[in-house]
Amino acid sequence: MQLNIKKCKYIVIVPPRKEVPHLNLQLDDCELASCTTIKSLGIIIDRNAKWTDHISDVCKRANFRISTLQPLIKQISLTNDKLVFSTYVLSLLIYCAMIWGSASKNDMNNINKCVRRCAEFYFKN
Repeated sequence: MQLNIKKCKYIVIVPPRKEVPHLNLQLDDCELASCTTIKSLGIIIDRNAKWTDHISDVCKRANFRISTLQPLIKQISLTNDKLVFSTYVLSLLIYCAMIWGSASKNDMNNINKCVRRCAEFYFKN
């Protein structure tokens, strides 16, 4: 298996309000692109190690999945609807949730709204 150098990027993680150093990184005479955010294993990391982008992405995807399930849930048995909800929506919220401990208060409010919406959907059906 070969590394696709054209798809390689790098990110420099620095404290907020600190200038990001410019680096010239190369692999096989191909310069790597710098980026402000990067997605790795489903987690969006930004250069200040803030979780705002990741949390908004998770909330957006969870809300979309709930709205997708709503018309279908009446056609599924009570036992199966909880299973479908757990695998389709809850797994998204649980995945790497421990990283949110360092999230800002605003980010935590957003995730709490999303969790409340999930709980309303789960217990209403």
